[in-house]
Amino acid sequence: LMLTSPSAMSSASLNLVKAKKPSQIYIIGGTGAVSDAVVSQLKAAAPGVGVTRVSGSDRYGTSTAILDQFFKSRSVSTVLIATGRDHPDALTAAAAGGALKAPVLLVDGAKDQSVTGAAATFLSSKKPAKVVLVGGDGVISSTLEASLRKSYSGTTRVSGVDRYKTNIAVNDYVSKNGGAAPTGLWVATGR
Repeated sequence: LMLTSPSAMSSASLNLVKAKKPSQIYIIGGTGAVSDAVVSQLKAAAPGVGVTRVSGSDRYGTSTAILDQFFKSRSVSTVLIATGRDHPDALTAAAAGGALKAPVLLVDGAKDQSVTGAAATFLSSKKPAKVVLVGGDGVISSTLEASLRKSYSGTTRVSGVDRYKTNIAVNDYVSKNGGAAPTGLWVATGR
């Protein structure tokens, strides 16, 4: 995963793309998040490599577009759900998803009363045994949790008193639920 500003990718990042020689490049987000200028830079850095944009009308639509792109033809036993309003829980969920080979679905956890639209279609098509809410009821409401429990009996909430304790709780959950054994430690800001 490489980060970029919306309008241009740094020369150091472009040099890394050249060195890694990817077979495929995915742009995550619409042109407001990652401009077509960045796409052009990537095409120049990796000639002949396919560049595919995966996006929706907003961050929640992009989240379901990612699920459709990468998980549509795969069986899914676990889905992690995190708020799209702030990044720490979603960042934690993404790492856990990698370890569990599970997709991450973003919701507007403080506003949404239930999962609807493309996200609901994805969940109902996959029928996951486990739905894991990442974060407390301040970021994913108890109403949304209750709605999910009606359809997915394996719904559980993994949280702590703050984003840091939630991160620790999610790491513990991954260890206890068959996540890939860690080979290193990655540290990112919770702010």
